Amino acid sequence: MNRYFISGMPSDLKSGTGVFLRYLEKEAVRKQYVLISRNKLYFNKFAKLSFCNTDELKDIHDYFFNSMLLSIKDSEVILFHPQTIGWDIFLKIIENNTIVKFYVLDNSFFCIKSYNHMDESLSGCLKCLGNAGNCEDKCSAFPVKYNKQDNIDYLEKLRSLSGKIIFYAQNDRQKDLLVRHFGSTIKVSSVGLIADDFFEKGVVAKKKYDIVYHGNSLPAKGSLYVIQLAKKLRNYTILFPESKSSILKYCDHIDIPDNIVFKQMTWESGLKNEICSCGLVLCPSLWSAPIEGALIKSLLFNGNVAVVNTDYSFASQIPDDTVLKLNENIDQSAEKIHKFFMDKHDFSKTSKKWVDQFLAENNPNQIFSTSLNIESSSDEIDTQLSSYQQFINTITLISNQIDSDILKSKEYRLGKLLLSPLHQIKKKVIRK
Repeated sequence: MNRYFISGMPSDLKSGTGVFLRYLEKEAVRKQYVLISRNKLYFNKFAKLSFCNTDELKDIHDYFFNSMLLSIKDSEVILFHPQTIGWDIFLKIIENNTIVKFYVLDNSFFCIKSYNHMDESLSGCLKCLGNAGNCEDKCSAFPVKYNKQDNIDYLEKLRSLSGKIIFYAQNDRQKDLLVRHFGSTIKVSSVGLIADDFFEKGVVAKKKYDIVYHGNSLPAKGSLYVIQLAKKLRNYTILFPESKSSILKYCDHIDIPDNIVFKQMTWESGLKNEICSCGLVLCPSLWSAPIEGALIKSLLFNGNVAVVNTDYSFASQIPDDTVLKLNENIDQSAEKIHKFFMDKHDFSKTSKKWVDQFLAENNPNQIFSTSLNIESSSDEIDTQLSSYQQFINTITLISNQIDSDILKSKEYRLGKLLLSPLHQIKKKVIRK
């Protein structure tokens, strides 16, 4: 039986999800799975050339990608992030194959927003648990902008196919959500999450900020919650590792206090140093978040971490003596933080012991555990895979030419020559 690891999400993302996906892809290759995933980097580079724009390249890529996926039948498949695979393709893959494993990255299995949170709320939303059609009028699909009714229909179809799927949850609370939504008869295991940067060494750095927010500008991640907290904690400096304009996209009328320092940075470009040296790290996700790399790394590299105790979140299963637990009441939460600093409380020994034990029990490699004989692919799948690989090889070759900084005329002509058959394919796609 053939085995495939399929992700619509590019593994070259500069995010915690990207780090985790790269880890899984390495394991998939090591376990002799055929790896099929998108790569955003190639397209960004390739689109710089005048003979191809981003939209054209996407059309061509989608043709190869979807053709390949629809050719996979009677196989074992591991699926990662249905929104970017394409819900219609994702459901067809489930129908067409024998062993279907779904690693659940977020809550898109019941919520069209993926993060079950209403932007103005300070808590998670479970209205669509058991029925995706219960969503409010203002809800829209995220991160891929599907038609709302189509997305709801896809989720209803997923429920009808749930008996055929082996679900892999990240943690026990997410497993509980899956059972509540699909029913107690589904096959589901809690396997965890892991990434290479969990095992980096800490750094010793000079303290610049009292508090660091370890998240992004999405309200579901707690960005607006942090701003509300900051208004009650004006004697404490708070680092927000995004630009001020990024938060204004979600709430342009909010009053931002001057004790927040906005500074665009990633884990690699300085955030790690600030996490290691600050007095308290805020990881206040307001949705029913499973394991978030930001929270794990904050526990590992600092140890003094504040979370919001949201229903069914990973944070809610962390013991109370391990993290500072906040709630949706801003005044109460600000008082807890102030008291933490005044009492010079230190969670680090307890939290690091707990997270080390948790990671030791983590084993996302279980998704590769089925023991199956690997047989040769059918001619149809071989043909489609070969075509898809040729396409990726073409993009790689031209991307490498761009990396050389100088597009000489010979290389430019080579690019146009390689692209010409792809333009013919695009014409076929358009005719269809």
